[in-house]
Amino acid sequence: MDTFYGVLAQFFETGCEGAHWVLERFDKTGYDQIVFLKKGDQLTIYDEDGNEVYTGVITEDRTTNLQQRPLTTIFQPVCKGRWVHWLPSGVDPELWGEWFFRGRYMGVLDKRSIYE
Repeated sequence: MDTFYGVLAQFFETGCEGAHWVLERFDKTGYDQIVFLKKGDQLTIYDEDGNEVYTGVITEDRTTNLQQRPLTTIFQPVCKGRWVHWLPSGVDPELWGEWFFRGRYMGVLDKRSIYE
């Protein structure tokens, strides 16, 4: 199992068709610093004061907050007004978005996913 430390963020670029949840590593730069959260990973989130605000195993919920994309037949989750690929089960989507979209929350990510 690999453990990564960094700031929580969203990753989006042309062709992504929605934001991905990531941890930006402290010890790397550029694309090398990006670690994508995946189902089965263990994540602990800390606020600006260093208090733990969340810990859990990532579960991908692709049905919460579904909305139809304009001019298509595609439905996709939305978080804080942005298209995303999934939301975690059991966590308020707006709170989750706050942790990742503000760029102020730190995380410790234990990669347990067999898909990474």
